[in-house]
Amino acid sequence: MEKDTSLGIICAVVSAITFGSTYVPLKWFHKGDGLYFQWIQSIGQLLVGVTVALTTSPAPIHPIAMLSGMFYSVGNSLTVFIMDGIGLAIGYLLWNTVTCVVGWAVTRFGLFANPQQPQKVTG
Repeated sequence: MEKDTSLGIICAVVSAITFGSTYVPLKWFHKGDGLYFQWIQSIGQLLVGVTVALTTSPAPIHPIAMLSGMFYSVGNSLTVFIMDGIGLAIGYLLWNTVTCVVGWAVTRFGLFANPQQPQKVTG
């Protein structure tokens, strides 16, 4: 597989814009208890997943990925309460900080059947 830096940068920018604007409509409309929002967002993600699955080669099913999807759905259902309580900016900051720390811990300590990758300190 060749590395295409420009394609990677373009995809990262598009991803940042689309992911960063995911919850903006919640500020404009009545949110209710958040379950309807979570349901509609899950349907949208399901449609994208089915489209990708039908247009690409079959991928193996990993139970740990299904577990992470369940946690993602729980997080989405709590988004409404987070936005009402602390706001979108601080909520995103906390969400992404926890994501970075957990991602680091998973690779550093070898959690969830990932190979441990300790850093070598040279001095």
